[in-house]
Amino acid sequence: MKKVLAVFFVMGVLVCGGIEETGRSPLDDLEDAVAGFLDSYFLAIETRDAALLQDMYVADGRFEWIEDGEIRYRSLDDVLAALASLPANAAIRTAYDGREITPVGTAGARVSTRFWTVIGEGPSAFEFGGMMTMVLEDGPTGWQIVGGHTSSARQDGR
Repeated sequence: MKKVLAVFFVMGVLVCGGIEETGRSPLDDLEDAVAGFLDSYFLAIETRDAALLQDMYVADGRFEWIEDGEIRYRSLDDVLAALASLPANAAIRTAYDGREITPVGTAGARVSTRFWTVIGEGPSAFEFGGMMTMVLEDGPTGWQIVGGHTSSARQDGR
């Protein structure tokens, strides 16, 4: 009798819509949320929007960004100083390809993507590309960058 009641209960919940089938997995939701954050972040870098960047990095001493084997930035201030060191009229444009978003624990994500950046325009433009990884954390204020890395292929292939 208990089994029959349990079956009727489950059927009743399903018929009444108590359990919704969205067709989306938690991974889909994570990818959408991280993709939205990345779009905002990349735009903030290109436009050098310090106000928007302010909340995009953890501010508790954990942040670390590595470039080509060296720790380059340890804080948002380091990132903003690097952006400020570029000529004010030099456009920053970056293309991304092959982005992968992987969950890390219950509140984190790792992002990896190929990139190609051009700073400036015309013959004086500076170009570089390679691979980028980021570790993100979803906290009370939304997604934030905990750390990251970029590396560029060397001309000798190593």
